[in-house]
Amino acid sequence: MQSRGLLANLFVLVLDMILVSSTFGVVQHVQAHACAIKSSSTTEAIVNGGFESGDLTGWTVGFGNGSAAVATTNPYSGGYCACITGLNVLYQGFQGIPTSSIQSITYCARTEPESSTLFLELLYSDGWDYIEEPVTSSWTFFDVTSNLKIDKVVLRIQLPGWVRDGTPMNTYYDNVSILYFPPPTYNVTIDAHCNTEGTVVNVGIAKDGSSTGLSTPHTFYGLDGSHTFTVPSADVLGHPFSQWNTGQTSTTISISDAGTYTAYYNALAPFGNATRVPEDYKSVQAAIDAAAPGSTIIIAPGIYNESLVINKTLTIVGKLGSEPIFVGGGSGIAITLLSGASGSIVTGITITSWDQGILINNASGCKIYNNIMSLISNNGIVLQGANAVNNQIYSNIFQQDAVAVDLTSSAYNSTVSQNIISLSTTGLKIETSGNIICANIFSDNQVGINITNSDNNKIFHNTFADNTVQVSVSMSTANVWDDGYPSGGNCWSDHAGPDLYSGPSQDQLGSDGIVDTSYTIATGSVDRYPLAHGQRDIGITSVSTSKTVVGKGYTLRIESKILNYGTYDESFPVVAYANTSSAVTQNITLTKETYTIIALTWNTSSFAYGNYTMSVYSQPVQGETNTEDNMYVYGWVAIAIPGDIKGDGVVDIYDAILLSGTYNAKPGNSNWNPNADINSDSIVDIYDAIILAGNYGKTA
Repeated sequence: MQSRGLLANLFVLVLDMILVSSTFGVVQHVQAHACAIKSSSTTEAIVNGGFESGDLTGWTVGFGNGSAAVATTNPYSGGYCACITGLNVLYQGFQGIPTSSIQSITYCARTEPESSTLFLELLYSDGWDYIEEPVTSSWTFFDVTSNLKIDKVVLRIQLPGWVRDGTPMNTYYDNVSILYFPPPTYNVTIDAHCNTEGTVVNVGIAKDGSSTGLSTPHTFYGLDGSHTFTVPSADVLGHPFSQWNTGQTSTTISISDAGTYTAYYNALAPFGNATRVPEDYKSVQAAIDAAAPGSTIIIAPGIYNESLVINKTLTIVGKLGSEPIFVGGGSGIAITLLSGASGSIVTGITITSWDQGILINNASGCKIYNNIMSLISNNGIVLQGANAVNNQIYSNIFQQDAVAVDLTSSAYNSTVSQNIISLSTTGLKIETSGNIICANIFSDNQVGINITNSDNNKIFHNTFADNTVQVSVSMSTANVWDDGYPSGGNCWSDHAGPDLYSGPSQDQLGSDGIVDTSYTIATGSVDRYPLAHGQRDIGITSVSTSKTVVGKGYTLRIESKILNYGTYDESFPVVAYANTSSAVTQNITLTKETYTIIALTWNTSSFAYGNYTMSVYSQPVQGETNTEDNMYVYGWVAIAIPGDIKGDGVVDIYDAILLSGTYNAKPGNSNWNPNADINSDSIVDIYDAIILAGNYGKTA
């Protein structure tokens, strides 16, 4: 038990220390959801055991002096049996069946003209065994299961013939059977996730030491035994490997059970190598100029009047909550991504009242998602330049813009998906080829899509709702407006139509969710399979927690941004999970084509000490088919002894140093550390020091 004097001295120490506390990174990983697929029924090992194929398919005839053939003379069952005349055998081999998994070995036999003693032959991994059975001229059923050796592996079964005094005898066999429980198989998904991007990344996969030629995410089916999987030491953007979701820190993981195994590339976690605005730099552009390629810029909520120029690969992240808002004066460009910025990410910010929102100028492989752009007098997002290829624009909200998204003639091969575009002059302007436009909502715009001099674009699963002109097409006849049957095309508010028939030609009676008649957009542009109903789709785009280490008995705030991409108002529960246990649930109602940020408060009192993978799940609404984004896995949070700021299982001097370095800090201060705010009152003060001192020396 700690003495009163020691606690008092520690309390003074915590208050008097004047030290600069080091910040620390956050390792994130996802929870593997394992569900082994184990067989509950037996499998027949014998091929053609009743010989009903009329031949010896599946069997091999030995090399004795006798013969073997299919017979029709008085079979035990069916129309055929096998007959071995003289000294020969029929046999079948196996890869190896453990005797512990064999349910039964049975067969039927008879001999003529005389009775005999047969020796059924089984080859084990360590040699032959012979099971002696008396056989007469009448069919007899034999079950030799009890004669099996324990803890052995059966490799082969042989059916012998015989002779008497040099005279070949006939031995008949029928209904030969080995029933066994096959070894359990399992499916494994190998995935990869970059913490900075907050999304999946594609990396190569090696299995059992050899390249598979596959990349993440990929599911391997029907595995048994143990296997190793290896991922690269860095992802495609150079972010270093951190660990697997199961905790292993080697790029090679050994797996013997089902589940999703996620490799985390722990790039520049918040408060580690990332740069914060305004804590580290007062302006975002200053942070960009000082950052090394591959860095992360985390922007706190607030109003920013900066015009940003980026010419290196960076991740620009707005903190969840009240997003940072970039406000222009009606002119200029909010963010410009030059060619050196290829592979950059911009997420979690609001851009309003600019001439252009985001200009991607000759940059490729960029991801622009989870942003809001409104009141843009020219283009919300514009792609231009011959190198502006393979960019992804998704999960954004555009409102009251002149042109929400502009794919100019020099850019190509990009994806525009799951955006909500409304109340704009033109929702999407396409002047280029090879793009995928899917699962967007274009509503109440003057023109939904304006496509000019563009071919080889694929446009499907979008909703066009009450636009003055749904689509304007000019000199563009080689685009695809559906995803074939039964996937379907787009939903058009001016083409409700009946849905009484189904099939590729819509000539089979029965509804299939596709309007029975095609939708002509323009000459040469036809949606062959227009959808009968608007989409219903809920998605979680970001999650954050107020801390990464929380004292047991205290609360943790979990914020989640949820979008309703659909055309219906929806009500549904949202659940935060700690590992696989429900931590807190909240029912919400979300208006169509809008988003909300909800705060879930988790009381940790009933949970044990340890690390928990935090995730948020929105229950799919009726009719929702795209459920991949209904689950968002954030990373881990540790429940610790109050005062264990580091989360290493002990309250010690290092925690006191951390607390002293953030004493009197509040959110927004450069030395703010939320984990040091033990009682979560938004200031590190005397009360936090008292909690730490009271638990000093305790271990979890």
